[in-house]
Amino acid sequence: MLKRVYDRSMMSRSRRVTKRQLYNIIILLLLIVFLCLCVFTINHEASKYTRDKNCVKEIIIEKRRYRENIHEQAIPLRPDNRYHLEPWYLKEPFCKEKFCSQEKDFDETLQKARWVHVSFVKSSAHSFYRREMLRRSWGSLRLAQDIRFETVFVIGNSNSSVTAAKLIEENEKYGDILQFDGPDNYKNIALKTLSGMEWISKNLPDDWLYSSMDDDFMIHVMKARDVINEAWKQATDERWGEFPILCMYRRGEDEIPVRDPKGIYKKWYINETIYKWHVFPAYCHGGMYTTSVRVSNDLFEISRVFPDLYLDDVWITGILRHKMGMPDDMIIEPDVELAIHYVGYTGNEKYGVREYLLEWERQIVTWTARNLTVCQCFKS
Repeated sequence: MLKRVYDRSMMSRSRRVTKRQLYNIIILLLLIVFLCLCVFTINHEASKYTRDKNCVKEIIIEKRRYRENIHEQAIPLRPDNRYHLEPWYLKEPFCKEKFCSQEKDFDETLQKARWVHVSFVKSSAHSFYRREMLRRSWGSLRLAQDIRFETVFVIGNSNSSVTAAKLIEENEKYGDILQFDGPDNYKNIALKTLSGMEWISKNLPDDWLYSSMDDDFMIHVMKARDVINEAWKQATDERWGEFPILCMYRRGEDEIPVRDPKGIYKKWYINETIYKWHVFPAYCHGGMYTTSVRVSNDLFEISRVFPDLYLDDVWITGILRHKMGMPDDMIIEPDVELAIHYVGYTGNEKYGVREYLLEWERQIVTWTARNLTVCQCFKS
């Protein structure tokens, strides 16, 4: 009897030991699984960091190769531009007559400017009169309150030796002409615009402002100044990281390409084989748009690996901007009229010219009445 009780006691104790062992084994297995998960997670994150780091390195290397023109996969479609004439005035400014409102010192006032804005005006080689008109109107402006303004005329090759000689003489006198070794006709206006963007990428600071515009426009200078300052504030408040593109004339959105080669808008006709989509991306009309030199540099760089479209405003501020990744909300049309288009303005003594000069005189009268700081420079 005692033996049976003893045996049962030993069997019961044996069962209790087995349960403890099983419990310990389960705990140990759970710890091993947990440690394995930890090791896997650490290795995965380390591998991801390494991949991201290597990816960033590759991007930097590719960008460096691209800037050095030795990119193996994206070979530039166009070689660097050659320039016959360059705007030396930006580096060696001079004035035959200069003055500021309120009898302020000209040079001292310009040094206090917060921003520098350079307008690259698309001009034809033979448009001497238009350029002179601009130089004597808003092109004479050097400062509006706290923004310094400069003007450069972008021109292509001339088929006339007489015109070419006059251009050399004109640039010697004013120093504000950029003539690239390319066609001067409308169908190649995109190349003219890009030649200016290429030149500023090599010659102007990144934090300057750049505008592309036509030579038959008048700028509301003070309104433009206010819009530029507001855009800087908006870019900072919304953490855009870059200055937007300001449509100083008009913003185009959901615009349909012109498909009729003989219609009233045949000047902007574009064949489906060149642009197949039924609508253009949001873009700034080419009359005038403004952005930073840094954004202009990025647009120029990406343009080198894509075929050009002769609708330069659609191509640069719409298509290339999209390829660059700049969102639509960073292409802005201000709610005030900034640039006036003088349709039919031909540079002759006609109604359009009179109105052009009258508008400029109205701006001067307004500035004087508001006691605003304005500086002008006349080179002749």
